[in-house]
Amino acid sequence: MGHRHTTEPTPSDARATTTRRTLLATGALAVGGLSGCLGRVAGAVTETGAAPAAFYAGDRRVTGADGGGDADDTHRAYHPGRTTVRHVPSRIRGDLGPFSGRLDLDGWTTSAGTRAQNHNSSRSNRTEPVAFDEFEDDDSDGDGVGDGTEEDVELLFDYLGDEPTIAERFVVSVPDARLPGGAALAAELTPARLVAYLTGDPDDGLCRRARRGEGVVHRDIACRNVLSARLVEENDKGRLVRVRTGPDGAVVTGTDGDDPAGAAMVFVAGDGRDAGGDADDWGREVPLGAARSGSDGAGTTATLVCPVFATPPDCPAPMPALLHLRRCRHDGQLLFVGGWTVDDGALYEDAATLLVASGAGELVGVSPADLERVGGGDLDGDGYGDVLARRFARDRSRHGATLFSGVHDPAAAYVPRGVADGVADGSLARVGVVAALDAPVVHLVAAGASNEVKFKAGAELSGQVN
Repeated sequence: MGHRHTTEPTPSDARATTTRRTLLATGALAVGGLSGCLGRVAGAVTETGAAPAAFYAGDRRVTGADGGGDADDTHRAYHPGRTTVRHVPSRIRGDLGPFSGRLDLDGWTTSAGTRAQNHNSSRSNRTEPVAFDEFEDDDSDGDGVGDGTEEDVELLFDYLGDEPTIAERFVVSVPDARLPGGAALAAELTPARLVAYLTGDPDDGLCRRARRGEGVVHRDIACRNVLSARLVEENDKGRLVRVRTGPDGAVVTGTDGDDPAGAAMVFVAGDGRDAGGDADDWGREVPLGAARSGSDGAGTTATLVCPVFATPPDCPAPMPALLHLRRCRHDGQLLFVGGWTVDDGALYEDAATLLVASGAGELVGVSPADLERVGGGDLDGDGYGDVLARRFARDRSRHGATLFSGVHDPAAAYVPRGVADGVADGSLARVGVVAALDAPVVHLVAAGASNEVKFKAGAELSGQVN
């Protein structure tokens, strides 16, 4: 199994252990390396351990083979590819009287991209991608589109006509560290900060401070290493997002900048109720399904969605995309869950990308023993997909993070009934992409395991054999 793993370097005074309960007394939360003697004089307990989590890729017995679809090639299913696993500890710093010190907190990141096969197929009526302002220059033919923009548009569509990356998903796991005086790690990563970290300049001062172990909550986030694509926030409002909700479902699409129902950022609750949430506060949490996880309960905020430009490493120009983010709690940890998906509505006429949800989704805890069933380790024939299927509370979770592309049947099992019954406002009849905002997340319930076990587990959590 060819999974990839990376351990980010830590300062030389950091200990190699990755999980422990530490006595800590401080009223302020900051970030750094491990020094001083704060840990020896502390008097309150906080979580310091974490373990990887990942989106479940989907059960191919349900979704079909990767790239498979209808005989007329109007519908295809695409699964996330190889999972990248990174061990990236975060740090806290505190003061107690004359003592000060910095203490490591465990941290993990998993990510996976989704590739398509000729994404232009069945999308012949392509349009001009919106808001390519950063490429505008002379307009020699007077068509209102800068010459540089036209060149990049052609390069982008050539890329989409091959085997493009059209989506990525990630999960960042950190301890739910809470300190006396009200300081908490959860308060440091607000929605606005997380978006700014993911879409900012990877070479700015924030990343440099992170590499020195100063003032940053999580280095993968601060240095924009969570995703392989470079993300840029869509700031000129050439593209917005629109959400439609009903009693049993919600759908988010990209929309034109002059749509009165559009917004620069929305918070989506899959149950159709007001989720609260704004740029500075994730809003209320609702329970997540975590059946037989062997750990404490789970909760999730609503999902933030906003328009961005995404440039995968092999892509010659930025593509319009929709970024989605939410925060979950499980097993004493915070999971920052999200990704991006190509915005078909900005690229093709009569096309749309639909990010769909019904309910809060599911988060399932698994053990290292459960993961032995991935690949060739299933001795009793009862595979990993069967283990998860028994723990999922709903059948739609078996589709996982599979992305469906083409023409969609409203009665398809991957379409939430609440969306099929009218929330999508006819969008399902258009060519495009359907991706689940409420795709299930699988979390290793073994914060005390070794790094070797966590690396191997992190690569296998999705159920995708690499």
